[in-house]
Amino acid sequence: MKTSRRTPFLIAGAVLTAVLSTGVGATPAAAAVACTPICVLDARVGGHADFDRVVFDLSAGTLPDARVTASTSGAYETPSGQDQLIEISGKSYLVLDLSTAHAHDDRGVDTYTGPRVQAVDLPSVKGVQLLNDSQGHVLFGVSLDDHSRYKTFKLAKPNRLVVDVYH
Repeated sequence: MKTSRRTPFLIAGAVLTAVLSTGVGATPAAAAVACTPICVLDARVGGHADFDRVVFDLSAGTLPDARVTASTSGAYETPSGQDQLIEISGKSYLVLDLSTAHAHDDRGVDTYTGPRVQAVDLPSVKGVQLLNDSQGHVLFGVSLDDHSRYKTFKLAKPNRLVVDVYH
């Protein structure tokens, strides 16, 4: 098979055109979407021998303050003052208020990829629900069965907020 000297240049040109048109090779700064000051990306739930764990995955940035309120009714107040109920039934509930945080990026595109309502069947945790994302507050409800106590803590690299609910 005979090829011309121009064939390698034509192939290189086609590859370069494909790379430039798809954005491959763009600098991370140009391709990254801003999430100021921090965004909630996902919520995961897992069972362990003595506790159930809820992990909120966060973007890079300043870790948010987390205020946790225990409730027996599942009622919570949105930042706009509306009274609502957590959808997943439980015997008790935790309402987490992450501030200052968002579940959307600076363009308004959702960053939270988990389900808005996630039912689970663990000894202590029965579900997690994204309740609200407004005014720099992201609210989550955690539906519980019987539990004796809980502990929250933050982890970095990658950023996470963790809630352990003991059996």
